[in-house]
Amino acid sequence: MPVDIRDFERELNGAAIIVCLDNPRLTSVIVEFTETVLLFSQKLE
Repeated sequence: MPVDIRDFERELNGAAIIVCLDNPRLTSVIVEFTETVLLFSQKLE
């Protein structure tokens, strides 16, 4: 699951996770990854 994240200078950075589809925690891993990406995507005030 790759995503793009932009830093403070609007430079593109990438992040990815590799998880087996039979992982019993697949849903929670993806949710946690998505929440982390959103956290880092927010602009600090």
